[in-house]
Formats: sequence, structure tokens, C-alpha cells
Amino acid sequence: MINLIRYKKFRLLNLLFIFTDLLALSASALICLSFFPLYFQLPAANILLVSIILPAAICVLVFFWVKKLYTYHGIVSLDEFKSIVRNAFLVFFSIAVGCHLVNVEIAVLLFLSCFAVLSILFILILRFGLKHYLSQKGIGEVPVVIVGSAAQVEKFAAHLIYSPRLFMRPAYFLLQQDETLLQGGDVPHASFSIENCQAVKSLGIDTLIYLSKATLPEVENTQVNQAGSIFREIYIVNVDSRLGALSTQSANLAGYSSVVVRFLSFKKGQKVIKRAFDIVISVLFILLFWPVYLIVTILVVIDSGLPIVFMQQRYGKDGKIFKVHKFRSMKLGSPEMLDELLDSIPSARENYNRYRKLPNDPRITAIGKTLRRFSLDELPQIVNVLKGEMSLIGPRPYTLDELDGDNLLDMEILKVAPGITGWWQVMGRNNTTFNERKSLDQYYVRNWSLWMDAYILFKSLWVVFSGTGK
Repeated sequence: MINLIRYKKFRLLNLLFIFTDLLALSASALICLSFFPLYFQLPAANILLVSIILPAAICVLVFFWVKKLYTYHGIVSLDEFKSIVRNAFLVFFSIAVGCHLVNVEIAVLLFLSCFAVLSILFILILRFGLKHYLSQKGIGEVPVVIVGSAAQVEKFAAHLIYSPRLFMRPAYFLLQQDETLLQGGDVPHASFSIENCQAVKSLGIDTLIYLSKATLPEVENTQVNQAGSIFREIYIVNVDSRLGALSTQSANLAGYSSVVVRFLSFKKGQKVIKRAFDIVISVLFILLFWPVYLIVTILVVIDSGLPIVFMQQRYGKDGKIFKVHKFRSMKLGSPEMLDELLDSIPSARENYNRYRKLPNDPRITAIGKTLRRFSLDELPQIVNVLKGEMSLIGPRPYTLDELDGDNLLDMEILKVAPGITGWWQVMGRNNTTFNERKSLDQYYVRNWSLWMDAYILFKSLWVVFSGTGK
């Protein structure tokens, strides 16, 4: 019998996200109203407030509400990022068109453009910052019940716990068969039945996750229909799927539920945009941050002498070999030191084979620890980007002994140019095994889009400025 323990609800968090968006819009408006009149002849502040700022703010909040952006749980961060940028842009673009039709001054359109850019940027920063804080504190997690076999529910529950920004916390397991859990744990469980579904529902749990095979047999169809009459929200998860989630879309074919899969296909226009983006950002980065290069160069020389830059052969696009550039963060003779360390400490070899890195690596220099923490050792790779050997965003550049030429999944990674930053770097998983890292890179290749690159770049800035790089 299920122990009836009620869960608190956090509906007020929806209002908190509305408040942060309103705060972002207000800060953007205040900055624009403070600086634009210094350089442009604009209407009075109260006129701009009534004619542009307030309508834009109200429309953004309404659009976000309609698009369910204030339902914070169960939303993938990339989808949320795309929806925020797309809907906010649509609002501001519509207002700009309206302003143009009534022949407003160019200065007002520039004001609106600046207000739009700052608003989108601040909304993203405040919203993702708030989500990061709440997820770290475990605040606002929505309890869910998971249905499946013992092995399935334990594996999927671990995935949910490992993905706190979904704000879904396993509260109960309903097992399809008379089984016992392999790992045990604190999550109560019972067999699947109408009575147990109703008991779980009485706790205030509205969401059920049903773990299914590739096709639903008759018994699973029956269970889903039974649960559907009780729970408000049901997720059906195909546990056997190896397809990238972002490359699939649901579709209705003659009344049958189906999934459309679109594998990676770089169109010519997308290639041009990605390459142009790489070049423009790289040139601007060098022009703006050349003092950082100079400071790091001096620090490396003072700390451990020459050489300043470390070069190593790596796999590039289509398996072409190139030399990657990095600021040297390890002591001279580090390859020999690694061999001696792995030979003398068996546990270190096991750890290195699993993660391809060592905890508290003694080969890293004093300044190297700081460079790695803020990802500053990657800065010279801008040269690789300008030469076309790398991209700003892509899979990590693998060494020649890390990929198997006979492994199709490994070769899939080489369909695109490696990147300075990428999907696995921004996933917030510092203890990711080497094989898991390859899986994340394969996920990027299968699901690539310009939106995905924009999201990775945004998240990379967070990683750099928060100092969570490894």
C-alpha cells in the first residue's frame, strides 16, 4: 500500500519568472532612457514609455504566457532559449514595423532596437540564472510518478536527478511487473494498477512518465489509457530510442501517431552563415581581447617558461589531421610524467581510461589551473578557427588515439569541424566519462542547428564567467 505523503506545490514560482522578465524589461528600458538622449534627439521619456516601452513589455509577457514559457518544469533549456528569442524578436519586430508605417524618426527605431537587444539578453541571463539557483537548491521540483520495469525506472530516475533543470523529481515508481528494485533507494514503489494510480494522484502528483518500448503492445496501450483518465499530464518515453531528441518531431499520419526524423544535413546557406559567424566573431574577439592574450602570455612565461603555446595533432572534419593550439597549462615533459604516474598507480590508470583526465593532476602548472578554470587555455584556438580547421562551436577536437576509424559512431563525430566549445562542455557535467562525452558530441552532430549553436555560445559565456570550466 502506498504511503500517502502530500507534496507542496510551487505555483508561485510562475509569478517569480514573470517578475524576473519584468525586471529585465525594466532594466533595459532604464538603460536606454538614460543613454540614448545623450546622443540622439528623442521624444520625451513619458511618450516613449507609453508608446513603445509599455506596449512592448505587455506583449512580451503575454506572448510568453501563451507559449507556456511560465510553465517551468519539463522544458529543455535549448527549446526554452529558442522560444524566448523567437517570440521576443517577433514582438519587437512587429512594433518596429508599426513604427515604420507611421513614419517615426530613425532615432526612435534605433532606441527600439537597443531596447529589444538588451531585453532579450537580460531576460535570458535572469531567467537562466534563476533556474540555475532554484535547481541547485532543489526548489520548485515537480513530483512525478514513473511507470516501467524495475531496471527502466531506476535508470530513468537517475537521469532526471542528473538533469535538475527539468525540475522533475521522481516521487513514486509503478512497476509493470511484480519486481523488486535493483538499487533500492528512498523512492517508494508499487505495482501498476488503477487503485495505485488513484492513490498516487491523491498525493497531488499530476504528472506520469510512462517508459515504453519502440512500439506499445496491447497491455501498454491499456495502461496508458487507464493512467490518462487519472493524471493531467503523461509523458511517453521510448527507452529503446537512439535517435537524437532534437532531430525528431511528432506527426499525425492518417490518425496514427508517428515520429519524423531529420538527420543532420548542412544546407549551403547554413554553411555560409556558420562560417561567416566564425570569422566575424573570431576577428572581433582578437581585436577586443588582445590584452588578455598578452597578459596570459606573460603569466605563462613567468610561471613555467617557454614554450607558451602547446600544439598537438587532432582529428578535424572528415578525419583530416591538424595541429590544435592551446596556451600551455602543463609542465614540460607532461607525457612522460603521465606514463610514470599511470604505471605507478593502477587506480590512476583506471580513472584515466574512464575519464581521460586525472583529478588533481600534478602535471598542471599553478597558472594552468586558473587558465583551465576560466577556459583561457583555449584562446589560441581562434587561430585554428580563422584557418578553417575548427569552428567556434562543435565536437571537441579528439586526439589520434581517441577515435576508432572502424567505429561508425566515432566517425559520425567527424562529419563537422571540431569546436572551441560544444554541447558536452556546457552540459554542466564535470564528472562525465569519456564515452559519455563522445555520446554528447554525437548528439550535437545529429541535432545540429543554428539555434543550437547560439544556445551553446550563450551557455559557454556563463561557464567562462562563472569559472566552472575544467
